[in-house]
Amino acid sequence: MGQKRSNDNILNEIKQLKEELKLLKNLLPSKSDLAKAKGASETRPKLIGNQPNPFDQFTIIQYFVPETGHQRISLFIVDEKGDQQMFWDHLKEGKQKLLLKDHALRPGIYFCSLVVEGNIVETRKMEVTRQTTR
Repeated sequence: MGQKRSNDNILNEIKQLKEELKLLKNLLPSKSDLAKAKGASETRPKLIGNQPNPFDQFTIIQYFVPETGHQRISLFIVDEKGDQQMFWDHLKEGKQKLLLKDHALRPGIYFCSLVVEGNIVETRKMEVTRQTTR
């Protein structure tokens, strides 16, 4: 019986690693994304959003900033347990993706903002659902 439980644990780990690998592959720009970026006439910063949303393990936050500067992605929640914040500073220019794992977040509704030169450019709502046991 102990061997079966061990095999089940290994199979679960393999499944989780495959899911994580799939998400990591999504972080790489596609050939069409690279071609679009070369000819992009986009000049304004934009928070594209996150996929999947809601999520319970991983999500990918996408954004566009035309040049390197004083900008950040800010993620925050305010609820009965108090506030929780996360920041990503020194964003790379162009269309980029950030991988966010929920292990650092409690379930709830979060607000994700793109902040440029101290001004909020755009804010989107994202939801972390009930965490599963890993």
